[in-house]
Amino acid sequence: MPLRAFHADGSGALSDIVRAIYYATDHGARVINMSFSSTSTSPALTAAIQYATAHKVYCVAAAGNEGLPMKVYPAAIRGVIGVASVDAADLRSSFSNYGESIARIAAPGEALITTYPGGNYAGVWGTSFSAALMSGAIAYGTSLASHAPGSLSDALESGPRLSDESIGGSRLDLYSFVQSVLNP
Repeated sequence: MPLRAFHADGSGALSDIVRAIYYATDHGARVINMSFSSTSTSPALTAAIQYATAHKVYCVAAAGNEGLPMKVYPAAIRGVIGVASVDAADLRSSFSNYGESIARIAAPGEALITTYPGGNYAGVWGTSFSAALMSGAIAYGTSLASHAPGSLSDALESGPRLSDESIGGSRLDLYSFVQSVLNP
């Protein structure tokens, strides 16, 4: 279900984000992508995420793009899968935040192609896109999990190991992830 908690210019209110998390959870979402980050959190955001995770919803968030070992939210909230960015050589992207408090796993986040307003395509960089890739993989995994005995949490660790543990230690590999879900 596509929900948007931000305006077209990228601005938004925390209350809209919180409302969207509750709405998604109450209307059957299995994965919530949060491709944004903030240096502060709130009790309302934490409560909404705890509500979602208690209802078996996977919450995925961007690790942030400051290139620092800093906590950002919602990635640093307990139960959220924080996603860092790696380049084509599986090295941490220079812009990607890192640290075990925010990055559980990494995904590609450089020179990706996506849709762009006006019916166009554009090259993009950022952990927001890494989080979106991870959310898509988990959504696909949840569709398989109803037919397979594998644990999605364990399957997340099935990708190639990274030399940099500060970005989660492994990178999303959709083939390995699916195989791990289907054949734990």
